[in-house]
Formats: sequence, C-alpha cells, structure tokens
Amino acid sequence: SSDEPLPVEQLQRSLTYARTGFQAGHFAQLGSAIPALLVDATRAAQHHRGDDQLTAYELLSLSLELTEAAAIKWGDTELALIAGHRAVAAAERSENPVIMASAARHLGDAMTNHGQAEAAAQFVLASAQRLQDELLRAGPEGFSVLGMLYLKAAMAAA
Repeated sequence: SSDEPLPVEQLQRSLTYARTGFQAGHFAQLGSAIPALLVDATRAAQHHRGDDQLTAYELLSLSLELTEAAAIKWGDTELALIAGHRAVAAAERSENPVIMASAARHLGDAMTNHGQAEAAAQFVLASAQRLQDELLRAGPEGFSVLGMLYLKAAMAAA
C-alpha cells in the first residue's frame, strides 16, 4: 500500500538526488522535491524498526538539513530555523554522533542567519563539547564534523 514506508536505500537515493540538485543550483525544483522527501523520511522514521529506523532518522535529519540550507537560499530564515531544530531532534533519535554534530552545525547556521549569532555560537560550542569524545572515536568523519562545529562557533562569534 502507499502507506508502506520507503526502504531506507530508496530514501537514500531520493536524498542524494535532492542534494545533487541543490549543489547544482536547481533551487526551483527543490520546492517540490523537498516536501516529498520530508514526507517519505518522516514516514520511514515512524514505521521502520531497529537499524532501519535509526538509518531513517539519520536520513530525516539530513533531509531537514537540506531544507534548512535551501530555506536560507530562498531568504526564509524562519523556515530555516524550524528545519534546523527538527534536524537536531531527528539526529538525536538516530543515535549517530556524526549526524548529531552535522545537525547542530546546520541549526547554528540557521540561528546566525536569523540574527541569533551569539546564541548560535553558544549552542554550537556546547554541542561540540558534548559530542567531542564520541566524534573523536568516530574517526575521520567525526574529526571533520567536530572541526566544522568549532569553525561555525568561531564564525558565529565573530
């Protein structure tokens, strides 16, 4: 039935397609791609169980990050802020520290663009400190996102 959640592999392909469109500057087509992606990712996170559910929450968080970034491009800082907050919530449910740190960085970006730079710097720094040990254990991807958190905090504080 149409109520069945997408397999996480198919959701990953949809996210990759939307991100490619964003990177290529095809912002108009994202206006229809992003809502569909969010519906599919939300349904997958709600209905899958076990590892597939954790993966679905990762993909939901990443889809919300894409929403946040696109909203900033569209000049909608309010939507960016909402998407950033929801990305952080989904990331926490994924239990993946790399995804959590990435979402925190995006929320910091949304907060900065919404005129909350000081709060953004504090939030991103607190996130970096909270996740640091797990990120250092996560290897190169963890190091990278930890560095991005500290950079985002420094930029927001500047």
